[in-house]
Amino acid sequence: MTSNTPTIGRPTSHIDGTRLKALRKESNLSRLALARKVYDLAGKGAATPEVMKNSAGRWENNGTVALDMVEHLAAALGTSVAVLQGARPDPAPSRIDELESHLSALIAKGPSSALAEALEQYKEDASSVRELATRIASRLEAAQLSQDQQEFKKLAELTGFSFHELNQPIGYQGFWMFIGTGWPGRERSEILRGVTSVIYKVTTEVQEHLDHLHETDAHVTFSQEAHWFRVTIHNASESRWSRTLRFARCQPNERGLQWSSPTWLDKYFLDNLPWDIYRYANFVTGFDGVCVPSDYTNLRFAITQNPGAEEFEKSGMDAAPKVVELTAGDLAELPPETLASFRQAGCAHDLIVNRLAANLWETLQPWLADWPLDCWSFRLAESRIDILLDVPYRLYANSTVRPQLGNRLSVRLVEKSADGTVKSAPWRQKSVALIAEDLKKSRQAALQSQAQSPPLPPVA
Repeated sequence: MTSNTPTIGRPTSHIDGTRLKALRKESNLSRLALARKVYDLAGKGAATPEVMKNSAGRWENNGTVALDMVEHLAAALGTSVAVLQGARPDPAPSRIDELESHLSALIAKGPSSALAEALEQYKEDASSVRELATRIASRLEAAQLSQDQQEFKKLAELTGFSFHELNQPIGYQGFWMFIGTGWPGRERSEILRGVTSVIYKVTTEVQEHLDHLHETDAHVTFSQEAHWFRVTIHNASESRWSRTLRFARCQPNERGLQWSSPTWLDKYFLDNLPWDIYRYANFVTGFDGVCVPSDYTNLRFAITQNPGAEEFEKSGMDAAPKVVELTAGDLAELPPETLASFRQAGCAHDLIVNRLAANLWETLQPWLADWPLDCWSFRLAESRIDILLDVPYRLYANSTVRPQLGNRLSVRLVEKSADGTVKSAPWRQKSVALIAEDLKKSRQAALQSQAQSPPLPPVA
């Protein structure tokens, strides 16, 4: 007989299995070694190796961990449960904890004169030892790159570490080899410190390169080959005119630089890099190999309604803008030969966007009807136009409904799929600015028209 009574299983916590695997490998732990640490922390060291290994496999493959084990799993990896569940991590540089523990032990024994002098600089800080450990890590990383013997000598006096110990790998920020080739711009190869420097360099180069081009169909592609990441900026009309940026993390030692794998934290930031380029290029192919947009003619303007206080109360940070209308302008009337001509010139994207904007103001007007037109304004944002409401107190003082002030609506460029779903599409800032300016002019013209219109006759 089949029972309809639901079974009650062991309570579990959901985690990001991919992130767990990356953290485990970064800690140089096998599945069994990690499970042993977790089981020891939980006081379950009597479990068999097979049981522990199978548990570690479920954690990574299924993304589920027993509720009474997840805290121990985070502790074994030196992280938090929130990070395991996919939250944005705080930077956790390697060897900082080691340095802090080592310095604390030296202080307990009686610090050297060099250590006491260094600590004096942080005496006003409640976490003075931690701050000093962080500073030493930064100096040590730079010394490993330059092999500055004088700096090594100073750090040895400060920490009591040998030259060999000071040369053990450290990843406070990490070093990256960055190479730029192709037109326009000079050939360059340089060493950057920290993944944020890499991201800044890439975004700056892309922006500068595309500022030289009149073509709006320029395409930026991202790929990874072993340790190396590649960003290519393609000219729309001249394929031979392109710029390639390559970068790889590297670890300095006594013999020079060695390519090394990016940390999971590096990957976290780099995975978002294609999104950063959406404001500079109209076509972007991410690390997944998918080009957005895949087809010009599927582009649409989406009017989105931003969540209000009630939505945030109900859904918290999961509250998201809601698409309330799509506009295709007069895109259907675009002659194919016109599109082909603009495509050949590398400017089809601007043509499409201008067509989409043909009736954008008329489409927006019903969404602005709740309050007078002079209460609304347009603000330029990254790859979108925000529509803000600012209602004077005198207008809603006697109203039963308090208006949701601030950013109420947005205009975004999206690509519509065959199944009717939409996804965000790149929209370079220059184009966004032009459309925003057109909307401002349309609003101003409407206000002037209202001012010139004769007053309505009184209602009998």
